[in-house]
Amino acid sequence: MLGDFRAEARLIADIAERQNIGWERFADYPASSPIKESLFVLDPDGNTVELCIRNQPSEQAPQEATIPLRRISHVRIEVTDLEQARSWYSETFGLVEADQVPGKEQVTLAIPKSGQFLILRKVDQVAQRCTQCFKGPHIDLRSSEECYPEILKRFNRKETYWGPDPHLIPWHEPDPVTAYGYDPFGNRIQIGTIAKRPMHYGNVARFRT
Repeated sequence: MLGDFRAEARLIADIAERQNIGWERFADYPASSPIKESLFVLDPDGNTVELCIRNQPSEQAPQEATIPLRRISHVRIEVTDLEQARSWYSETFGLVEADQVPGKEQVTLAIPKSGQFLILRKVDQVAQRCTQCFKGPHIDLRSSEECYPEILKRFNRKETYWGPDPHLIPWHEPDPVTAYGYDPFGNRIQIGTIAKRPMHYGNVARFRT
């Protein structure tokens, strides 16, 4: 989310043009949409990044940088069945129906306390890179310690790892209570508990899935 969106959008577009990176402006959302304006940019690897301003902006102070971002606004997830996705994400993570971001064959679900949301977008086939184990992209969703065990149960497919114990995550995670799994459509998701301490990269106990 951006503060003076038009100025930052022009700056981003200028940078994208100098680097021959594709971009597209979209500023015709209806009043009912939680997003007011957006700028879509392709990063060097071809991933779409959406920079937007919300109708109800975050109260968080913008970061001190060339582009004064405030927070992550939303994530779009590819699914092959909208009703199944709506049910699974609602029941697993407690997401609720929200004001809808206009778009063909998609559903917007919100995180009640933060106002951040997920956009579930129907496709014929989920992109292969979203389903790759270990090196693929993933979404990290955090919960309370009380809710974590129940959320973990809802993952029918969880990752195992190389090494002497396939149930131990082999790299240094900032929090010991975490696991990786997949939604019903193969999207890779990390779940964990809300951190109670600063992130660090020292030796920590591992969580057994």
